[in-house]
Amino acid sequence: MLKTIVNSPYLNLFSGVVLLATAGIEVFSSMDQGEVGAHHGVFLFGLIQIIKSFPECFHAIEEIEQAEENYSK
Repeated sequence: MLKTIVNSPYLNLFSGVVLLATAGIEVFSSMDQGEVGAHHGVFLFGLIQIIKSFPECFHAIEEIEQAEENYSK
C-alpha cells in the first residue's frame, strides 16, 4: 500500500506544485541578493516532480476519453 501511495502520479503532481509554490516565493523574494540557497534546489526538485508526473496524468486522460467514446457507441 505504501508503494502505491509513493508512486501515485497525482500525489507527485500535488507535492511538486506545493514545493514549486513555496520555494518560488523564496526564490523571487531573494532575487536581488544574488545568493544561491536551499530554496533553489527545492524549486528545481518541485519542477522535476511536476514534469515527471505529466506523462502518467496525460495517459489517464486519454484512457478516460477512450472510455467515454466506447460508452457512447
